[in-house]
Amino acid sequence: MSLSNAACAHSLTLTNNRGLVLRFVRAPAAIAALIPAVQVGAGGGSNAVAQATFAWGDASPAAVFVAPANRRILRALIAITTGFDGAGAALTLGDAADPDRFIPASQVNPAAIGVYEVTPLHTYGSATTVLLTITPGSGATRGAGLIQLEYAQ
Repeated sequence: MSLSNAACAHSLTLTNNRGLVLRFVRAPAAIAALIPAVQVGAGGGSNAVAQATFAWGDASPAAVFVAPANRRILRALIAITTGFDGAGAALTLGDAADPDRFIPASQVNPAAIGVYEVTPLHTYGSATTVLLTITPGSGATRGAGLIQLEYAQ
């Protein structure tokens, strides 16, 4: 666990044994400083990053990305930019065979603005749709964020 003043006034970073990194940000305006810039590699061993936004009222599960065959997923990230206000709100990131393959609901707090990141190092044998499952929660009126998936080209 580490406490840092580098990127913003108040942030807390926690890492668990599954490689999940949780960054809690006190100041919502500072969230952008914690989300890596999207840079699509130009080949030659560089990586590519796919990004999609989501909100509490979106259809679920939502297809956020088609992972290319034989490309390793290096990083998966859910950033909550507007906290979900519904009771029992939950998010998972995975695929049809395993809806929480990358990020399970137990490791994301949709009510808290922050960044939830894993390094799954998973390779699909064929092109596979990555799904975000959104449960907005009872009485939800708000909630939004973005997904990033980095993969080897």
